Amino acid sequence: MKLIAAKHFANVKSLGLKLDPAHKLFQHEAHVPKGYRFSVGDAEAFDGLTEAEKVIVRQLVHSRSVIFDTKENAAKVADLEKEVAAEIAFAKKQEKAESVGLQDLIASAVKAALGAAPAKA
Repeated sequence: MKLIAAKHFANVKSLGLKLDPAHKLFQHEAHVPKGYRFSVGDAEAFDGLTEAEKVIVRQLVHSRSVIFDTKENAAKVADLEKEVAAEIAFAKKQEKAESVGLQDLIASAVKAALGAAPAKA
């Protein structure tokens, strides 16, 4: 059964999810990032899962941690993908802004240490 993480959640041992370290959203084996696609069991439909797999899927759906990656959910999947892309873009923008701010701070400190007047912020 194909699923997509609708929010970040912990991959605890009881879930037993196997995450792909090569996936672009992979961060750590114990963390399932929002937007991460994965499967539970080998069946395409919920009815084909084992009882243990059904329990895992029910828990994840009940906690609103995942949505089904199916044709019927295409609109929800598209909305989630847009949301994840926007969050990633925002995080990169924030990281870049913090990086530039740190570079300015270091440059001011170096100028001050060398006796030059510090740059105005």
